[in-house]
Amino acid sequence: MNNKLQEFARNYLKDGLYECTDKQRNFFKLIYGMKDLDKDINDIVDIIPEDRLNQAMDLVERTLEKNNG
Repeated sequence: MNNKLQEFARNYLKDGLYECTDKQRNFFKLIYGMKDLDKDINDIVDIIPEDRLNQAMDLVERTLEKNNG
């Protein structure tokens, strides 16, 4: 994945996670933040390995659809 796509993915995640509930963000932190619930969600998004960005985007997309559905 090139740098522009990674930047897009990370921005998508940050925007999407902003719309999620605290409970949903904490769940995301458990999966991608090494269980560090005190870490800022944006810092966690910044350290997600490139090969897991698509998976993270899918999770956020499904969560937002559930919230809005």
